Amino acid sequence: MTRLSILVLILCMSMDIIATAQTGSIDSGDAALALNAGFEAKKAEPLSEFLQTWSEYSTPIDDELLEKKPNFEQAVYAMYSAFFEPAASLRGGEYVVIQEDIKVRLVDTDLAEAYREEVETYIDVAIRTPAISEITIHNFRPRIEIDEKTTLYYDHRHIEALLLFLMGEALNEKNWEGRIDIDSAWDEQNGGNHSIKYEIRAERLDYLNSSMEIIDGHWGNGWHIATHPDMYCVVLSVDLDEAVIYSRIGYSGEAALMKYLDDEWVVAARHRTGTE
Repeated sequence: MTRLSILVLILCMSMDIIATAQTGSIDSGDAALALNAGFEAKKAEPLSEFLQTWSEYSTPIDDELLEKKPNFEQAVYAMYSAFFEPAASLRGGEYVVIQEDIKVRLVDTDLAEAYREEVETYIDVAIRTPAISEITIHNFRPRIEIDEKTTLYYDHRHIEALLLFLMGEALNEKNWEGRIDIDSAWDEQNGGNHSIKYEIRAERLDYLNSSMEIIDGHWGNGWHIATHPDMYCVVLSVDLDEAVIYSRIGYSGEAALMKYLDDEWVVAARHRTGTE
């Protein structure tokens, strides 16, 4: 059987491979193989099927469950929905991926006073505004509605399949089990296959970005799979009426001063905090 015949066979099987997912539980290796077949055959269908399956699994937090969460967590959900909009500099793919975790620092400080329109790091602010409490919100699934966009929530099996495809890990063998660190999309931590030339790795990313908005890391290492802006910390007042969001947009950082006015969160000010 020729190489082309094998690719066609795998391509024809890709719908069945990905469709085996039930409640999002896909086989990451098979999904990566199906993506690779589509990539090599220059066919979009396997990627479309992969993203559609992921979309069917992606559901926002239930309103009833959200109401049971602590007030500060409800505030973070509300301000994220008001703040998040895919960066204009991105390619504008059909799908956006919402980050999985957000760090929250509760402070008893006048954040309007603490917020400074100058280049400073989150560490600078942390020193100036000591926290009463710190917590990380996991399994973050805010309701996001953006015109002509489909929201995907972080799912480990789907992220794993993307990493396997991008690194070329599952293409010839299946000894990757247990070696993929889903908490980091950086290929060096994940034991990425650096025998694959950067140009080919870039082509793989271009294939995914025909529908997504993944950003590659500096120096050709790793990928930012969650769509930017990626909020890495929310400094929230204990009165739940002000917050400063620290986020990453591409290779730059941003600080945004949020205020709760007339029963909704609004962006009062924002500025860049630096560039890699």
